[in-house]
Amino acid sequence: ATQVNPGGQITNKFLKMFEILDEDEEGRPSPMTCVAISPNVKRVFMGTSGGLMKIFDLSMTEGLSVMHVASSLSAAFSTDGYKVATSSLDCSLKIWDVERGGNAVNQFEDKLEMRGCYFSPDGTFVCVGMDNGCVELYDIATGQKVMTFGHHSGRVNTVMFAPNGKFIISGGMDGLVKV
Repeated sequence: ATQVNPGGQITNKFLKMFEILDEDEEGRPSPMTCVAISPNVKRVFMGTSGGLMKIFDLSMTEGLSVMHVASSLSAAFSTDGYKVATSSLDCSLKIWDVERGGNAVNQFEDKLEMRGCYFSPDGTFVCVGMDNGCVELYDIATGQKVMTFGHHSGRVNTVMFAPNGKFIISGGMDGLVKV
């Protein structure tokens, strides 16, 4: 039998599900643009079309709010679950420390929209899909762009590291997946 508990938690013997509804000031649902879940399945990140992002601890009912100026397009947790990388239409990539209150610990800005983002398995780099068709690699500790990869003929919407950290995979508007 399925049960619905206070706070939107739905459980049965095979499934445990949470529903998180975010509404604007006027009570309308906020359109979601990206979501991520921590590796330990304790936190959920969600980004809205207005740039507001929230991180929810699934053991609590309150969320922690962080902000981009424009719509956030991608979110990824670090493998330890302590940081979230977000990319946005405001031409920025932000690294948030969700373990210590949600402050932005790094911010990388460009003249182009930053689309997809993903942490390296060791958590030292983050790759970003760019509006110009490139994939850029940033060193989180130094804040420096260390490399630019390949070139799609259209914007790069999604990127990720291979689990071994030796490859970056990108998908673009040109219909190609590059490794």
